[in-house]
Amino acid sequence: MELRLSAADLGRITVAQGADPELEYRLSLRMLRRPSLPCFVDWHGEMSQRFRYRELTDRSGYERIAIEPYWDRIEKFVAAERVRLGRTLLDGGLDTLLATLHPEVRWDSPRLRVNGSADEMTAEGGLLVQPSVFTGHHPMLVRRAGQAVLVLPVSCELEDLADEQLGALMGRTRAKLIKMLMLAGGATTTQLARRADLSLAAVSQHVAVLRSVGLVVTQNAGRERCHLLTPAGARLVDRPVCS
Repeated sequence: MELRLSAADLGRITVAQGADPELEYRLSLRMLRRPSLPCFVDWHGEMSQRFRYRELTDRSGYERIAIEPYWDRIEKFVAAERVRLGRTLLDGGLDTLLATLHPEVRWDSPRLRVNGSADEMTAEGGLLVQPSVFTGHHPMLVRRAGQAVLVLPVSCELEDLADEQLGALMGRTRAKLIKMLMLAGGATTTQLARRADLSLAAVSQHVAVLRSVGLVVTQNAGRERCHLLTPAGARLVDRPVCS
């Protein structure tokens, strides 16, 4: 499938803020009908015994067993992919982002080609990049609610990120700030600078990056600015946001 992006469309490329429950539900059903991927062997085996695709009539029961127990980790890995995409955009620009989305996604301006197919789709208002766990290994270009959506595979290894992995994902300094905000329940720029032994300007720059990818929100607190983890930021380190 090929997507033609005009100059206006390029200005309307967005990354989904979180996992899409409806999409993950439909893709999980598709996965049940196919040979299991290595990282889904246990899930596929258990769900294949519990459900048969043609006999599946109780959607609520299926979601409760097959999806809900994994949902927090699904959201965490989608949030991690959002961080990666945001960092690529900030460090390399839009061309680099589009050129490195996935090995099976080819960017040859003004066309984005997925899986080598020559069928063409128009953007008609931009492109939503939707990271997904249950899509498996291969990206998909679809239209949902009139919008072009690139469904992008993310890691299906549903396990917690270790500290060193978190550091590799977003950089050690930003990972350190994320952990500080998680432990403190929020902190001002001055507090973060003192605890991390950084300049105020450096903290402001790092927090701006974290805020731009939806992991941190900033509120005015008198003369100071208070930074708090968003739910996505908290899920990334698998801890609750302190109130």
